[in-house]
Amino acid sequence: MEGKSPRRRSYLNDFQPTAGGEYVYTGALYGWAEPGQARRRALIRLWLGAALPAMLIVAAGCIPVPGMQNCPYVLLPYAGALVSQAAVLWLMCRLSYGGERLRAYVYEATVGRFRVRGGCALGFAALTLLGHGVYLLRNGAEGHACAALLFWLLLGGCAACQLWWLRTACALRWTK
Repeated sequence: MEGKSPRRRSYLNDFQPTAGGEYVYTGALYGWAEPGQARRRALIRLWLGAALPAMLIVAAGCIPVPGMQNCPYVLLPYAGALVSQAAVLWLMCRLSYGGERLRAYVYEATVGRFRVRGGCALGFAALTLLGHGVYLLRNGAEGHACAALLFWLLLGGCAACQLWWLRTACALRWTK
């Protein structure tokens, strides 16, 4: 067990055995600060804000723009944006599945990572736009100006949606 963090599975200490041999969670619980329908509305907004950029980034990857074929400073940030957006979607799945009250380890794995995962998705989308801009300045649109414009619009929309998601997600209030 060398090299592994001692906190790696520390959340297991929050489970206590019962007389029947089952385990019960006894750790901290986190809940939405606004009761009832506010949680449902917030989840719908967060899902829309996470799914729309994912669709936009996939759509941008389907466009045959010259920079997306052999240019590492466009392809690598695009791959990072795609993976980061998938991580945001996974975070949303885990948050939705957690229910009305989140266990402390689920809270840390979801709400505690909003800024990092959302920031990575936003940053990689912006880097892809920057890399594609550099490619266009160096090589031109190579006869694909409409495709390049559509690529820019889709990735710009992705970055804008991701920024909105990040601001919305970080503004949510939780209570312990």
